[in-house]
Amino acid sequence: MKLARSRRYASTIPEKAKVVIIGGGIIGNSVAYHLGKEGWGHETVLLEKGALTCGTTWHAAGLIGQLRGTTQETDLSKMGAEVFRRLKEETDQDTGFKQFGSVTLARTKDRTHLLKRNKARAESFGIPAEVITPEEAKEKLPMIDPSIFDSALWLPNDGVASPTDATMAFAKGARKSGVKIHEKVEVLNIIKENGLVRAVETTQGTIECDFVVNCAGLWAHHVGHMAGVNVPLHACEHFYAVTETIEGVTGSLPVVRDPDECSYYREWGGGLVVGAFELEAKPCFVKGPPRDFEFQLLDDDIEHFWPVMEAAFQAVPALQETPIKNFLNGPESFTPDNQYILGESPEVPNFWVAAGMNSSGIASSSGAGWALAKWLVNQAPPFDLSAVDIKRFGSYAGSQQFVKKRSSEVLGMHYRIPYPRFELVKGRQLRKSPTYDALKEKGAVFGSKFGWERVNWFNTSEKTAPGDEYTFGRPKWLDIVNEEYEHTTTQASVFDMSSFAKFTVSGKDAEKFCNYIFGGNMSVPIGKVVYTAMLDEKAGYVSDCTVTRVGVNEYYVVSPTTHATKDLRHMQKVADKKDYGVGIVDVTSSFGVLSVQGPKVDTVLSTMTRHNMDSLKANESVMLDIGDYWVRATRVSYVGEYGVELHIPIEAHEGVYETLMNNSGGVFKDAGYYCIEAMRIANGYRAMGHELGADDSPLEVGTGFAVDYTKADGIAGSKLIEKKQAGVKSFNYRIVSAKMEPHPTAMFWGGETILRDGVTVGYLTSGTFVQPMGCNAGLAVIKKKEETQVLNAKFLSTGTWEVNIAGDRYPIQVSLKSPIKME
Repeated sequence: MKLARSRRYASTIPEKAKVVIIGGGIIGNSVAYHLGKEGWGHETVLLEKGALTCGTTWHAAGLIGQLRGTTQETDLSKMGAEVFRRLKEETDQDTGFKQFGSVTLARTKDRTHLLKRNKARAESFGIPAEVITPEEAKEKLPMIDPSIFDSALWLPNDGVASPTDATMAFAKGARKSGVKIHEKVEVLNIIKENGLVRAVETTQGTIECDFVVNCAGLWAHHVGHMAGVNVPLHACEHFYAVTETIEGVTGSLPVVRDPDECSYYREWGGGLVVGAFELEAKPCFVKGPPRDFEFQLLDDDIEHFWPVMEAAFQAVPALQETPIKNFLNGPESFTPDNQYILGESPEVPNFWVAAGMNSSGIASSSGAGWALAKWLVNQAPPFDLSAVDIKRFGSYAGSQQFVKKRSSEVLGMHYRIPYPRFELVKGRQLRKSPTYDALKEKGAVFGSKFGWERVNWFNTSEKTAPGDEYTFGRPKWLDIVNEEYEHTTTQASVFDMSSFAKFTVSGKDAEKFCNYIFGGNMSVPIGKVVYTAMLDEKAGYVSDCTVTRVGVNEYYVVSPTTHATKDLRHMQKVADKKDYGVGIVDVTSSFGVLSVQGPKVDTVLSTMTRHNMDSLKANESVMLDIGDYWVRATRVSYVGEYGVELHIPIEAHEGVYETLMNNSGGVFKDAGYYCIEAMRIANGYRAMGHELGADDSPLEVGTGFAVDYTKADGIAGSKLIEKKQAGVKSFNYRIVSAKMEPHPTAMFWGGETILRDGVTVGYLTSGTFVQPMGCNAGLAVIKKKEETQVLNAKFLSTGTWEVNIAGDRYPIQVSLKSPIKME
């Protein structure tokens, strides 16, 4: 393919580059700077259609907070202080970075509880933190009225930076490494050939390239569309006011957050910037941002912003008498889950994205740019980045109407209390099982996962009312879930698990491919089910799967709901790279799943099928009749009971459900995912995103039984064999079980820190109340603190073990056994 090029612009932009970065805000310049650090500077070009920072960077508030919502984001945000200092030394360009700390104020007891939890989380990350009194907060913030607050959290390592100065420092550092930065160059089209980016067409000619990195901020969705890539973000209005000088406000004032009133303050010219992350935001640019929106703001909406100012008058009484210089209303991009977007797009392998920063662009710029550069150069993330990986979204997020609805709620998540099991309410009912209406009629309370509506529990006894389910303590729905748990273990329950991701792998090389990409032995008879790990080259978890051989050259793969995009892309990438003769198809929407679990399952199902249920052994799968319907029955369980999963053609799903419920004589009852969660924790079953991730190999997490150690020619080579030979002494961490004596209010939710002899050694990855145990139980990651330590049963049975729940320590037991089997 010969690309046309105008000679007129030959000396302006290069004809070829390894990487073209689109977007000259702080993220694009950080990516450029870090690619230079990786040695790719002379092969990288950054294009900005206007001037650097002209989109949203220039009007950002510049807050630098380290403690974020996820482990990955926190690890990346911690890099900011170090990088901003280094930038100034390297480039002589001031970044405006000032590390005067931050104070988060609490007006309610629940907020105080959250601050105490955050203190423990911060310390587990090595971030200094202290919960202080309102009076102590006033010593740091002379202008506040301490009487309206309950407590505060002091984070001394937080700070602020100048967004424009920091961007210019990144740009200067990038140029020093050879990066070519071109302003006033607009990208018009992205040229593809054979499914890959071939070149970028601009207003000044065409650049052939190997990779494109979309850092276009507000325009990232539009740029993605040029390449056939969905970048799910939407702009919302973000407001702040700038005041005249206030007595007691100096240049060393910490950043102030008053999240119960959705506001933040920072010093600016002796006065305050008063900004907001209101619970109900205003989406903007419904048809996309104008192409020439440069160094511009949106119209004021003082009526919308005024409730924030009224609350600020309470917190800072001097504001009532202080003139406001100006109101600012600038657009910011938000994603459907309030986490930014990084990584290789699933649609076009050499099209990468770093966008949707959810107003954390300045704080996250250093870490996000570093991670994207490492990921691109090495073709593998530097550590588990699944929380921000663009492949966490599916096709459901392609609708801008959905993203618009969700963004108006997501903006408020910055300061909304993140209660355990919190569910967003906008942009719902995108994907529904055929039984949705029937389950709703029975009192189902739904949650949302990957666009799917999934039953959390059934409100059949009217013990809870809408809006009262969120708490850090013992929730009202717990009694209902306990009843579902008990019925499952004594009778039998039906769980609709249709949201599972499902794939078929077929072709002449199906067996060879599955043996390569999965840890277990896939050379099994037709009808055999293998529980195993989908692995990467580092022997880390890509996914947690059950794989059924359904034909000589065909396998049926079931994986976690949220992994549909990621797993499909990983399998396709491996098949292409190794040239395997296989076809891989996502059949998630073609099959429903009803998991029927409990001791009476076989007895009741025997009245509905001609098949001898006693002949169906563990990890076997057969086709059988359920009433009028022909379905696949698989003897597996995620709740520790003896039962079957029924995989049903979607058109028959509702009919099979009605057959089960109408012919069980009342034995079968409905149950939801909260019951599943309690039962899988009780039985020590691991879950992706909790106990399992890309940095975890099966041995440390306790799933080594799902690996065939005679295979040295799989994707991980001999790494797992060598790790097993090295033994437990080589383990730097392990997944263990934990339980606490009964307590009337304290609850395990996950994230609580674990201490041994007073030293933090890990945290709960999952936690809940387990009905038959009558107490809190959970799974936890325990990390080695000294090289000589061996994380074995003896280590776990010695020492004093505690869990930190919002600053209060409770004795716990830890074990390698599942919680339900702990003494």
